Amino acid sequence: MNTSVPAAPSARKIAVESVFGTDPNLWRQRLGGLVKLPARLREFGVDVAQMLEDLQLDPRLFEQPNATIRYRDLGRLLHAAGERSGYPTLALMHGRDWSVADAGLVGSLALNSPTVGTALESLAVHHHLNGQGGCVFVRRLGEVAELGYAVYIRDVPHIEHIYDAIISIGFNWLTELCGRGWEPTEVRLSRPQPDDAGAYRRWFRTRLQFGAEVTSIRFPAHWLARPIEGADPARFRRLEEKATASDHLELVEKLQRSLRVSLISGISSGDLLAELLAMHRRTLSRRLRLQGITFRDVLDEVRHEVARQLLAMSDLSVDEIAAALGYAGASPFVRSFKRWSGASPGQWRRENSGASTAA
Repeated sequence: MNTSVPAAPSARKIAVESVFGTDPNLWRQRLGGLVKLPARLREFGVDVAQMLEDLQLDPRLFEQPNATIRYRDLGRLLHAAGERSGYPTLALMHGRDWSVADAGLVGSLALNSPTVGTALESLAVHHHLNGQGGCVFVRRLGEVAELGYAVYIRDVPHIEHIYDAIISIGFNWLTELCGRGWEPTEVRLSRPQPDDAGAYRRWFRTRLQFGAEVTSIRFPAHWLARPIEGADPARFRRLEEKATASDHLELVEKLQRSLRVSLISGISSGDLLAELLAMHRRTLSRRLRLQGITFRDVLDEVRHEVARQLLAMSDLSVDEIAAALGYAGASPFVRSFKRWSGASPGQWRRENSGASTAA
């Protein structure tokens, strides 16, 4: 008879799980425009108090825009709102209720920026003051500009509803910042195509791509130079100083955010990431070692989550996913994914296709 017992987890494995564990209290999202959700739900006869009770959420949740919700409760809330209202695309509908001002300090900074491009950069750089768990990114692709959002933490339930709300909010914000005449050229959603895509077509009125690598809005890049009407340069400087002084992001989360955006741009070099974080690579490695982890641990964590999202919610091939994660080819990605998940990407996809990435 085999009397062996499983080996105890190593100190390093314990450290890694401690840093990247699934404690739902570690990641928060400022409510902002979510305080408008109850009014939208009541239009459809939803008992908001009962819904919050059933979700085991604070009944006073929607009282203050500066209050926060656990990020992993955000998808649950939006999913329940869609189910109880009878409108699966309610998150998309709710995103229309947001204005730039709903982003609080970060929104005020954007509204007082000299140009649309500066406003979007401010939203991207300081977004973490409003929410942890996902990051805003802005990039220019020749004559096309792109504003997008990507979730980088593991096990977020009903992530597709978060992406729906965010893309709708981004559309609203661009319309507000750019003014008359602005129109997107493409909206890309990193979620499976719903049974009824009509609501998306009616709202965005442009070419849609479901199952995309990232969730983003593309538009002509010349809009980035457009001045923001009513912007106050002096107030912009004061708000920028305040936002910078409020930056208390922990190193690992800052690295996770930077890695997620860098993978979108095709960068995963430790030296380049250290430079973005304004420190030497050796300093970065030393500070990570103090927490019992390495740069490779953080990169693997981000790659694993992105891989699961793309496998579950897109039709991208394994080769395309490997390229999106910065691998030289499919083989090293497959080996890494087996190490992370205990299954091949194909097997994992068959078991989880079209589902939220939550365990």
